[in-house]
Amino acid sequence: MIFYKPEQAADGRLADQLKSYEVDAVVWLQPGRSAKESILRLADMGIRVATISQIGTPTLPSRYYVWRENAIIALLRDWKNRNSPCQVTVVDCKEYRAPVIEELLRLLLESFGIEANIRSFGNQSIRAFLGNLCRIKTHGIIIPSASLASMFAFQDPGAFINLLTRQRVALMDGPVDLPFAKVPDTPVDLITTDWKTVAETIVNDLVTLDAFDRNLHTTFEPEAQLRVPLSSFSEPIQPFRSIGAGQ
Repeated sequence: MIFYKPEQAADGRLADQLKSYEVDAVVWLQPGRSAKESILRLADMGIRVATISQIGTPTLPSRYYVWRENAIIALLRDWKNRNSPCQVTVVDCKEYRAPVIEELLRLLLESFGIEANIRSFGNQSIRAFLGNLCRIKTHGIIIPSASLASMFAFQDPGAFINLLTRQRVALMDGPVDLPFAKVPDTPVDLITTDWKTVAETIVNDLVTLDAFDRNLHTTFEPEAQLRVPLSSFSEPIQPFRSIGAGQ
């Protein structure tokens, strides 16, 4: 598994790194626009690439897609049926974005006639920001970006858990794990992807080489999990303690 910075994909350094590992193929999860140069260089090097993206991602065509529209529709329909008129709060952040989900969410909120108020996280204190979200009057809080939700959970798990217990919260990009804290049984709304099935499908296609057939496209549809305990989907992350010699 390789983690990289956008600039490493944009200038081709990532492709050179993968070449040095003597890999035969690359499965690339959600490549952004900056990945185009590296993908082309990998092809020139004879390394096959299979990409998995969200439908609507403005980048190179992918072999595999994750399409969340039906799951988000199911979630918003439940919120609308429970609250009419319905007003929700969408949390975003310039540094932690989910552009495809955010645009899809905007269109679907409009189609359901649900009023959406945007709360943007910037340089303020996480505890203060999440504390303010706990106190606002809203029928629910939507966090489109898994990266933003994970940042909240890692930086201040206590404040994040408090938000989940005080408001109805929907995580559009799946559950997040909590470090150094017990995962609560509090109910949340989740859009979940069966990544085990995704992985098994791609592995089978790698064996048959169907993963690199540009004429084939496979779409996976996540599911809406409504009012489910977070503890059923997330896990606590405990600190690692090394054991010295003689202990």
